[in-house]
Amino acid sequence: KIITKKLGFNPIFITKKWGELEKDFKDGKIDLLPVISYNKKREEYLFFTNSHIEQILSITMRSSRNDIFSINDLSNKKIGMMKNWNLTKILKKEYPDMNIIEFDSLNDIFDAIQSGFIDVTIQNNILSNYFINKNYYGTLKSNVNVTLKGFNPNLYMGVRKDLPMLLGLINK
Repeated sequence: KIITKKLGFNPIFITKKWGELEKDFKDGKIDLLPVISYNKKREEYLFFTNSHIEQILSITMRSSRNDIFSINDLSNKKIGMMKNWNLTKILKKEYPDMNIIEFDSLNDIFDAIQSGFIDVTIQNNILSNYFINKNYYGTLKSNVNVTLKGFNPNLYMGVRKDLPMLLGLINK
């Protein structure tokens, strides 16, 4: 909001599942993806702005759990992750002993932890705490920060390739 206000734009924020947002972006219906991680494949259809924030990852679990203190405690645990997210791909590659179960939405992941269907998820700490405070306060916790092999914590904005001027303005 601050960046678009300084640029004199009036943004319209769209909330959808990641796959739908990505399709709308590729179809030219969305100009900017405000918080994305880097991967080489995305360079085909977007420009990355300069990094504007680094994310901290944390393990989210039921509040009653007291057996998980680090990434090493997740061997043979059921880990709920988002389909097609960079973080999911990294976990599958770097931590083959984890049992990754993929979901279509973060709500589904947090519900699955609450119900005991899965053990944990690993997510951006700010994102996890937002969901916990909004819908799972007292039943879930996100208090174990982790560093993952092969993970780049930098976050960027994605700008459509046909809008190079917007890229320059945002980076400025």
